[in-house]
Amino acid sequence: MNKNQFCEELYTTFPGVIVPGRKGVLMPLCMAVVGGALTWWSYNSPADSSEVLRYLIMLVGASLLLIGLTVLVVRLCNKRGLPYFAKTNKPLTFTEMSFSKDQANKVKELVVNGDIKALRAMPKHPVSIVAVMVYAADNDEFVAMQAFSYAELDYHPLTSKVYLS
Repeated sequence: MNKNQFCEELYTTFPGVIVPGRKGVLMPLCMAVVGGALTWWSYNSPADSSEVLRYLIMLVGASLLLIGLTVLVVRLCNKRGLPYFAKTNKPLTFTEMSFSKDQANKVKELVVNGDIKALRAMPKHPVSIVAVMVYAADNDEFVAMQAFSYAELDYHPLTSKVYLS
């Protein structure tokens, strides 16, 4: 039961429909620019300004610059992103639902039939003996799900992957 593997299968099964999305770089870039400007201003501020204020501005600027550059590098180097539904250009939401062992047959039936609404309406169990991984778009335009059973210290598939669009 691996979310990343599930995403990779979505990308290869539905090329052009499910695409890897990435987070934007505008916010960390703005943070870095503002941080750099504040740091530069603190070094080049007039001599008659308060020394405490200059050091405070330098601290804030350097912090913004460091955080902005770090987040920018992470976002640019990240090859994996959230899976996006190309039709709406919004990310698929991931949900993991947990059920008790006595609900296993009903859960398996609902997953095979693709009845996501009935599956969401079923009572959940705090310990995931039977789990269902679901990636869904808004208004359930696209749904990918698979049921798993917990046995021998690992999750084993109960059903194959079911795709609804």
